[in-house]
Amino acid sequence: MFLLNYENKKIDIDFNFKLEDIAVATINIITGDEILNITTKDGEFYSFDSCDYREVDFFDGSYTIIADGKWVVDPIRWANRGTSYDYYEQSLDM
Repeated sequence: MFLLNYENKKIDIDFNFKLEDIAVATINIITGDEILNITTKDGEFYSFDSCDYREVDFFDGSYTIIADGKWVVDPIRWANRGTSYDYYEQSLDM
């Protein structure tokens, strides 16, 4: 799995979770960088950031990708996004 940074560069993350163990997974877009936040069903919280440094934190939006162990977005469409905003803008149209 990967996240996109503000330059639309793919940043690989170590996503070693079982889908059925995830209570909720959301994508926050901060100044063009994607941040994946995961809360597991046993209450553990994990966060993955596509950027290790940003000068300004501007909240651009947020959307859920997994809820109660199931994808709530089309995982293939999500995996094929080209920018941090692609799927967010599509989710606003739903």
